[in-house]
Amino acid sequence: MSQIVYRIMKQPASSAEQARAAWVAKLMPGAEPTARKLRISPEAVIAQSALETGWGQKSIGFNIFGIKDHPNDNWHGKFQEVETWEDENGAAPGGVVRIVARFRDYDSIDESFADHFRFLEENGRYRAAGVF
Repeated sequence: MSQIVYRIMKQPASSAEQARAAWVAKLMPGAEPTARKLRISPEAVIAQSALETGWGQKSIGFNIFGIKDHPNDNWHGKFQEVETWEDENGAAPGGVVRIVARFRDYDSIDESFADHFRFLEENGRYRAAGVF
């Protein structure tokens, strides 16, 4: 099996950019299997994680996609209850309310990537994307 090498195309200008580049490099190997299955770039998979977790700064343990533990899901693993802001059908002035939500909890980043793919595959609202 050949090794894929990722290069930073320019020198990060700040410590924040350096931290983001290091975070992307750390996630890239785990993103590749999901990206192949979804027929997208691994960078796109990581971009979703960056949006969901603020470049990993607000990830809940190894949950790098912010996947919640809803009662109707097929999830039977660990979870963490975390205070978060949600738009609950536009119910609040300003559009968001503070709630305590259950988020899936994983033992590793690889487990998070694997469950992310399963979540997309099993959740009917993502079928319109034409991937499954």
